[in-house]
Amino acid sequence: MRTVSDSSVCHRLICVGAEGQIVRNRKLAARMVLVSVLTPVSALALLAVLVLAFSGWYRFALALGLVAGLVVTVSRMLRNPPDGRVLAESDDPELFAVMDRLCAIGDMPRPELVLSDQAQPNSWVVHLPKRKPRVYLTKGLRELLTLEELQAVLAHEQTHIANRDALVMSVIALPGLTMMNSRGAAGAFANLAGALSHTGTLALSRYRELAADAGAAAITGRPSALASALLKVSDSQRRIPSKDLLRRPR
Repeated sequence: MRTVSDSSVCHRLICVGAEGQIVRNRKLAARMVLVSVLTPVSALALLAVLVLAFSGWYRFALALGLVAGLVVTVSRMLRNPPDGRVLAESDDPELFAVMDRLCAIGDMPRPELVLSDQAQPNSWVVHLPKRKPRVYLTKGLRELLTLEELQAVLAHEQTHIANRDALVMSVIALPGLTMMNSRGAAGAFANLAGALSHTGTLALSRYRELAADAGAAAITGRPSALASALLKVSDSQRRIPSKDLLRRPR
């Protein structure tokens, strides 16, 4: 509210329409497929240019820097999930009832619900390989939104799980992030190339957020609930004094 084959990406970009019909946003799917292909290809092309530009010891130093960058990147992707308390159904029956209804509509198993103690309203999905997906909600979000608005937010996160967005984004971003995290003097050139390819990752992330919004609206049938939730979250994050309250009046 956070290289796969073309056919796999298109196949997962689905949402549930009225009367259980499966609908697809083909234009959005096409843009995502295009960015999904161009982002890693451009990163690898820039890397090939660097390899050809260097020779001897510099090429070896570049390789060592990239290996270090790969280790750093993968370790960050597989790091322990954020702190939070895994909820039992008895902890929040209303929230679980909403999640169960969404899972029934989408014909999906229920993910684990985790409550974070953060006061800032937020939600996200953690879906590590071979582990059950987790939907994180902060205490601030749970207290801020109504059940109808929470349903829209959970449907948004459920769409991310259905589309396997965590896996897709991790695979596509890996080449660019590896170059951005590379080490050493020769790695500085790889850092720049990685930063350039990262723009494609950001664009793809935006497209997948739009797809999750569309999926939430289709699943719940209430796009106004998602809009209301986003407005509330945005408003709560802007509640910061615009003036220095310690400044004395003249």
